[in-house]
Amino acid sequence: MTEGYGTHEPRGARHGPIWSEEEEEQLRKLYLEVKEKEDDDVIGHILSHLPGPARTRKQVVKQLVQLGLAHSARDFPPPRKGTNIVLWTEEQELELQRLFEEFQGTDDILGNILRHLTAKRSRARVVDKLLSLGLVSERKELYKKRRRKPGPVWEAPELAQSLWQDGLAGPLLWLKTCLHRTATDRQQARLAQPVPLVPLSEENEDAMEEPRFQRLLCALGLRPPASEQESFWRIPAALSPPQLRQAAASIAQGDTRGLEAAEEEEEAVGGMEQRAQAMDALQLAQSKRLAPGAASSSLEQSPRSDSEREDPGPSQPRPKRRRWLDSEEEDDPDSPAAEPAWGDPREQELAPGRRKRLHIEDED
Repeated sequence: MTEGYGTHEPRGARHGPIWSEEEEEQLRKLYLEVKEKEDDDVIGHILSHLPGPARTRKQVVKQLVQLGLAHSARDFPPPRKGTNIVLWTEEQELELQRLFEEFQGTDDILGNILRHLTAKRSRARVVDKLLSLGLVSERKELYKKRRRKPGPVWEAPELAQSLWQDGLAGPLLWLKTCLHRTATDRQQARLAQPVPLVPLSEENEDAMEEPRFQRLLCALGLRPPASEQESFWRIPAALSPPQLRQAAASIAQGDTRGLEAAEEEEEAVGGMEQRAQAMDALQLAQSKRLAPGAASSSLEQSPRSDSEREDPGPSQPRPKRRRWLDSEEEDDPDSPAAEPAWGDPREQELAPGRRKRLHIEDED
């Protein structure tokens, strides 16, 4: 065999570009300059200043050995990574601060900064510099944020329909009534204020703690308790009457029970609310009616208390209790108020049909 593989290929294809005399002279000159400076990375300095075609580190070392400037390739060990500590200039610090402010709201702050830095540095160097500049207080602020897969997006009618099917008709109708009532009040008063949703029944209270029911409230635009001082959800003041009616209509869209069942349920809820309002009004009226009677009894008992403090003799009769009753109705012969009390002749002379104040005495 006279010819082997690759004998027809040009010499530069396997061994790199051929060195000219000018390039060899320039290489010798650069080597002597760097050698006098005692630079750690001689080959790196030569590669950065050597003109002509691009050459590899291995090619430069081999040519230096051929020129007799070095004994072997061992005279030029590769530089160790991480030993060259390069100080940050003022321009680089300003660039780092600008990049941090630009990518502060992203999920990968550190990764974006490293990709856009002009002077490439390691992650550890950049993190240390961010900490020293006071841009971050902890390393975990620079961790990459992982986004969770979003769950299915529920609309208000779909949520309402699922709640109707699960038997939460009472709380849904209560919520619908509250929205309608708030819309009417705001339309009449023309003044909007946040309205709390106060569940008066145990069923409504349990529904307010249901996660799906709370998602429905959020979908309708209602606001959860903002702080520990608030206990109830609120209808925001920003919701207009048309928006409230639209929210109530979206609740009704999910009702699959039929029109008759819905009307019966609404009537039952409305009757319960009317009875609750009537009971509140009755208790208020009774408290107002008992207030003057309690005051008069206290006034009458105050002089008697002074007399009762005196020690009565054995011959004195027992004290009598007196009370004054105001008759607001006309005397009726069948009513017990028209009958004479305790056989007093003065009370028998009372004319019927007139409003009188009866002085009743009863012995203990």
